[in-house]
Amino acid sequence: MTICIATRTLGMVILISDRMITTGDVEFEPNAPKIHQLTSSISIMYSGDAHLFAEVHQDLRKEVQRRIDENPDEWLQVRDVAGLWSRFYTEARMRHAEPNVLGPYGLTRKTLVEKWATLDADLAEKLMSKMLSYPIPSVEVIIAGVDLRHGYALPTIGNAWMKTPCAPISFPLFLLAQVRAMLRRISCWLIIAGTRRMVTLC
Repeated sequence: MTICIATRTLGMVILISDRMITTGDVEFEPNAPKIHQLTSSISIMYSGDAHLFAEVHQDLRKEVQRRIDENPDEWLQVRDVAGLWSRFYTEARMRHAEPNVLGPYGLTRKTLVEKWATLDADLAEKLMSKMLSYPIPSVEVIIAGVDLRHGYALPTIGNAWMKTPCAPISFPLFLLAQVRAMLRRISCWLIIAGTRRMVTLC
């Protein structure tokens, strides 16, 4: 079981996770956090398949860094990063599906688009449906951080599937000590509004 919790309180975002990693049917608990910093004000944590997360996370980090390099004074919003995660997760599904769905027909994603008009309509729709529904390991993420809106720094928790901010889980600060006692090697971070600083609690 994976534990990932995000809450906002007192002008900050609190992220908590365990360290259990799953790859295929194998589970282990390395000395590494499941909370990853994307920008100076946004972090991501995950549950599910570690290998697929790493694949999508790599694409996400590259795009986030590209946007920061192009516009260093622009503050990326949590909802935008959540939208990027959804985009790259879908892209990973397409990469995994391509050799298995299109390969037997001598097609790639590029040639599928090029030959779309000449393909049998039923076959084209069938292939596209299989691509979009191709089964890949499950990965769920919570993306949280500090958004800058109308000149104010606001703690925000994003849902990568809804692409919009969502209501935080109620998790009072005084329970942090109890959770830490319950879980071995828990990862706790604070993202402090206004300062864009991330602090490791434990």
